[in-house]
Amino acid sequence: MIAICVFLAATLSGATGLGFPLLAAPIFLLYYDPPQAILITCICSLIGQSFAVVILRQTIHYEVRWHLIVSGVLGVPVGTVLLLLTGTGILRFGFALLLIASSLWLLIGSASAFHRAIRLPEMLVGVSGGICGGLFGVSSALPAAWLSACGYDKTRQRAIIQPYIIAMQCISLVLLCLHHALTAPVLQATALCLFPLLTGIVTGAAGFRLVSNGTYSRAVLTITLLSGVVLLVH
Repeated sequence: MIAICVFLAATLSGATGLGFPLLAAPIFLLYYDPPQAILITCICSLIGQSFAVVILRQTIHYEVRWHLIVSGVLGVPVGTVLLLLTGTGILRFGFALLLIASSLWLLIGSASAFHRAIRLPEMLVGVSGGICGGLFGVSSALPAAWLSACGYDKTRQRAIIQPYIIAMQCISLVLLCLHHALTAPVLQATALCLFPLLTGIVTGAAGFRLVSNGTYSRAVLTITLLSGVVLLVH
């Protein structure tokens, strides 16, 4: 079940650049304690994102938005501390509400909501994503929603969001390791996930050019919504 989920999540990540934690983190949370589950998600996401950057380096001109990244880095330690202090049930419930609310907001949100999102300060978006990355392992949900609301196409969104995700995952990885979340079961789970992870990234990246902007947004938001519902039910 985990291998299939990792493959599907990696395929989505390869095609869109930001789908892996949305599918994988809820599954890992069913089998591991929150710090270990988020660490596995973080390691796998970091490997997948780096691999996708190498594959698509000639297709996408990546853009480092320093205001977004620096503010996100400041938010990750806050999220990590909350992760270590929060119970499993509360974490799952909060994660589910985040996924459901953010996806519904964009799927059925009004035009005025989009205009308000465009005016939202970039540093506030960055730090919010960093907190979510440290707490849930999903740093991309809020920044991706903001970029979509700003009207960027799929290539521009991915060019901005992938460097941001990689930076957040690196900080989160270091902090969780410093808090002794890196254990033998974590390493074993990561090793078992490598083959479906890399296979899924290649599969998704191959279809990146075939995904239209509308399909890109709807696929990410629909899977985000379903992932939150599944986690909330469990």
